[in-house]
Amino acid sequence: MSTVNIITAMRSSILATAGKSAASQTVAAQPEPAANDSSATISQAAKDLVAKENKIVPYSDDPRAAARFMQHMAEGFAGKNQARAQYASDPNNSLYAKFLDEAASKNFSPGTGNGAGIDLSWGKTSANLSKMEDVIHYTGGEPVTAESQAYQQKQVHSYMNAATQLYTSEKAKGTPAGEIWIKIMDIQEQQPARFRAMMGWPTAADFASSQPDAASGSVKS
Repeated sequence: MSTVNIITAMRSSILATAGKSAASQTVAAQPEPAANDSSATISQAAKDLVAKENKIVPYSDDPRAAARFMQHMAEGFAGKNQARAQYASDPNNSLYAKFLDEAASKNFSPGTGNGAGIDLSWGKTSANLSKMEDVIHYTGGEPVTAESQAYQQKQVHSYMNAATQLYTSEKAKGTPAGEIWIKIMDIQEQQPARFRAMMGWPTAADFASSQPDAASGSVKS
């Protein structure tokens, strides 16, 4: 699926003062009031976005699809724990170094279409089948829209830049490839929950209330 590129135009506003006093009058410039922290407000839309970015809420209208998604994430988390253990046990493995350099040559792009998982099958239960036939969704259940694609692309580039910078600095230090891979996995886990749901990148915190077994790296049957 091609990705919609959204370019947001930033508008600047100029505050102009008007009104002249009579020629015989002298108007003293008045200092601008100091910023008052108590007067600062955060829009509800901004609050909603923060909440959306930092909590995975899969298929809020379909508990069965939500459970399947969280199981999928739990399996991914268990696999990542196994990979971490392998990297840690043999950090100088030449294969790890080869794959790391190949990933770096691609600027750590997550893959085709920048890697966001699109739900084409397993998230479709009887409760949401007709709805999902009409609208393509990410694996976490969020609809693929111009806004969500723009958000996903922004986060992908942020992640890629962070991973590339880490690779460059750690290579310069002589850090073993296995240790660098672990650090890159850490970067993935530090991404906003909304973006991780799109990419299928789980953390232990995602299962704190609903998937306790996954936190230890095991998978519920």
